[in-house]
Amino acid sequence: MGALELIDSSGVTRPARYSRRGPATSAGIKPDFAHVGGCLATNNPLHSVDHSGDLIPDEGTSFAAPLVAKTLAILNHRIEGQQPRDVLLALMYHFARMPTLLNDKLLNDVSKDFAGFGIPGSVDDMLATDDTSITLVFQDTLPPKRELSFDFEWPSVLVSNGVTRGEVELTIVYSPPFDRRHQAEFTRVNLDAYLRQETLNKKTGEFIYTGRLKPDHAGVLEKNLIAHGAKWWPVKRYNRTFTRLEGTSNWRLVVDSLTRAGADYPESGVTFAVILTISDPEKKAGVFASARRGLVSKGVSLRDVRTQARARAR
Repeated sequence: MGALELIDSSGVTRPARYSRRGPATSAGIKPDFAHVGGCLATNNPLHSVDHSGDLIPDEGTSFAAPLVAKTLAILNHRIEGQQPRDVLLALMYHFARMPTLLNDKLLNDVSKDFAGFGIPGSVDDMLATDDTSITLVFQDTLPPKRELSFDFEWPSVLVSNGVTRGEVELTIVYSPPFDRRHQAEFTRVNLDAYLRQETLNKKTGEFIYTGRLKPDHAGVLEKNLIAHGAKWWPVKRYNRTFTRLEGTSNWRLVVDSLTRAGADYPESGVTFAVILTISDPEKKAGVFASARRGLVSKGVSLRDVRTQARARAR
């Protein structure tokens, strides 16, 4: 857990001097989250009450950790019925936000080492959305030698004259098998999620699905995929804003797997949860209603949390 100084009147905070920094083993993202822990060195402590009723200035990740745990507990309480661990954690990671001071392109390579995925959002934001966005929750088990896919239409209000726009955020959390005997390679299975758009191949005249969040081919160095793509790490989060994408309104969410050399994929499969948010960066278009109509027209059964759909194996 990362600790931050108190948030000032302008909403700015920074990592506390004593807070440890990542990365974790095998370049994994640690800490997972950050929250206020106070800092005595900069005269920004937290205060607690001692046995005499006096206020005592203090600091520590022991203050930050319960604040994150409280958000997770409230989330678990607010959702009706028992939710899988992957779903609860995926919502936490998906809606966490990096402190403003660290949310800079120049700091992208180091900010996660101090604050992980950021400060958890409010539970109300996780479970509700305004009319200009929609959040889909997918939860399932990926069987051996399969991939899971979900076809959907991009919200029509974000498509005009064959040009697609919008902002997308995608988070995947899964529960892989671990083997500590392999030290830094203790994660034996990697799951990843891909968001692809149907496009026309001008050379062949055929329609193909093109990756829109990140390269989904093997031509990238392994060390870069580990350091910047969270390969082999059980939590991955991607985001991108589209302004003028060419292609059809047909999109596909795909979840597939990869095992390390000599590792066996569990016969029972690997559980996962994916959170996908599509929104209008201009906060004007009625994305929620548009996307909902598209899903219903395809026969998708919708139920709250916000919208939960089940992927299909093929």
